Amino acid sequence: GTATFNIPPAMLNMGTSNIVIKGLQNTATGCDATNLDDPSGTFSITPFPDLSASSLTIVSVCEAQQVSLTIEDNSTAIPDGAYKVGFTLTLDGTDESTGIIATFIDGKATLNFPSQFVSDPGSYTFSLDSFENNSQSCPATGLPRETSFEVFKKPELAGAALTIAPVCFGEPVVAKLTGADLEDGDFLLNYTIGGVNASDTQELTATFAAGVTSFIVPEGLLPNTGQNSLTINTIIKENNNVNCSTESVLTTDFSINAQPVLNDVVLSLETELCLGDAATVNVTSANGDFTDGDYSLIYSLAGAHSEDNQVQELTIASGTGSFNIPASILAKAGSTQLTINRVTNDATGCFTDPANLSLDFTIALPPDLNNATLTISDFCAASGNQSVVVNAPDLADGTYDFTYNANQGLKKDGKTSSIC
Repeated sequence: GTATFNIPPAMLNMGTSNIVIKGLQNTATGCDATNLDDPSGTFSITPFPDLSASSLTIVSVCEAQQVSLTIEDNSTAIPDGAYKVGFTLTLDGTDESTGIIATFIDGKATLNFPSQFVSDPGSYTFSLDSFENNSQSCPATGLPRETSFEVFKKPELAGAALTIAPVCFGEPVVAKLTGADLEDGDFLLNYTIGGVNASDTQELTATFAAGVTSFIVPEGLLPNTGQNSLTINTIIKENNNVNCSTESVLTTDFSINAQPVLNDVVLSLETELCLGDAATVNVTSANGDFTDGDYSLIYSLAGAHSEDNQVQELTIASGTGSFNIPASILAKAGSTQLTINRVTNDATGCFTDPANLSLDFTIALPPDLNNATLTISDFCAASGNQSVVVNAPDLADGTYDFTYNANQGLKKDGKTSSIC
């Protein structure tokens, strides 16, 4: 009860067709069927997909992002419908093959690769190995096809260290990154400044080599002295127009220290000086601008004494302090000028070279009584005050206080008298 017959190819067209038996005749007897009830059947003719001119597009991505393949042609080459797509991904000589069912509309479909096949960064080769419709398994022509794409590694600062050394105001603030697990090359860094100097997000290009880079924070972002922080918020790697970024919370604190403020400082001597004395110099900050602390001074002497680069320690408390100039370098009488050349804060190392911080003073010679003689005439009792003539050829003209002792007939010792 079963028979087959062929339909001439000229009668066949692509798509779904319906066949109806209109007549049945026994070729031996010539008798026609009398109870024919128009038996019919439906069948589809599916073309072979043609991918020889189809575009294959895979956009390079950053690590952990979705990788997708777009196949695009016209609906003649790839009629609408579901297709089995078989492909191979190759990374560093290792092949991974799999298949995906994709639905094409107007000759186009996008396929998402399973994440386990593209989890590692690197340069991938994609090979389209097989392509057939899901119903009749008609294989495509024009295969195999290949294209390539990149999965770029996301930059990471985990494990890196960020440091900034303390500086004096006006000195460059240098941020240093070490221990970064990054390939050599340029990266974009976004950072902010906090503390006494707060800033919006700043961006710069940093060049890493062996995991190390450094950059200078612009001076305009740091107008104030005090404690600050710098935080790197994002690191970005530019890869052929694909920017891979990672958020970071890498931070460090740093200080910007002020130089000593000497605008209101006045120098004065503790006492007048005679030859052989050490000099005690008082340092007074009239308004308290010279802050309390320990300092190192470099001073020079000119005039009767010539000394350069003398170092002395100074402690300022409540705006005042003092230091000594040893007698050993004040070995001559006469006028001397003391000039402070540099004041350095011992705690921070910050210094100021004052433009005009000086003191003029004089070292006096002691009275010279070598070869001196005293002359006093004899006199009668109760004659009143008596004059003593001092003949001191080496004593300079001036007014002096004499302390003397008298004995024998005089009543008291230890008298003091001023004479010219």
